[in-house]
Amino acid sequence: MPKGTPRPRWRERSRLVRLWRLARTRRPRTFTEKVRYKMLRDHRPLVVTFADKVAVRDHVAALVGPGHLPALLGVVDDPADLAGLDLPESYVVKPSHGSGAVVVVSPQAPADARLPAAHHSWVYRHVRPEHADRDHLVEIARHWTSRLYGQGPNREWAYGHVPRRVVVEELSWRSCCADPTARSPTT
Repeated sequence: MPKGTPRPRWRERSRLVRLWRLARTRRPRTFTEKVRYKMLRDHRPLVVTFADKVAVRDHVAALVGPGHLPALLGVVDDPADLAGLDLPESYVVKPSHGSGAVVVVSPQAPADARLPAAHHSWVYRHVRPEHADRDHLVEIARHWTSRLYGQGPNREWAYGHVPRRVVVEELSWRSCCADPTARSPTT
């Protein structure tokens, strides 16, 4: 860029990045290129089902049976409804419309782990029940439901079609240890 030329706004840079990635996916060869191809070009309704953490549960239950899924403790459209749920000592809270955000509550969490601030909550966090204040969880869930996930250079369009809700599931060994840094509930 010539000196003195104003930098393009982020939105314009993102569009350029997206077009470059779209062009690179014409003939995908590597695994990463094939994943980007799916994200940018595959617009089947089934992709939306796979992106939705609630709808995919129904899909899996119809294919292999509900016995392969953690028990569903609640799905709330309004984050304030989290305060009224009767929850066990160990559970998982996550948004239905994104990836990477989850709060795992269990006695096996590190003693010093705390919930993140609501505006920094799109992360994996494992906390003890005594550090999982319901009001704080409601604020985190409000932040999650206020965000449209999948925007940016990759434009994961499917997430824009998923209703923004909060899912609460039982903590099972499989869900606890999906993150390699998490500890097993039995240790």
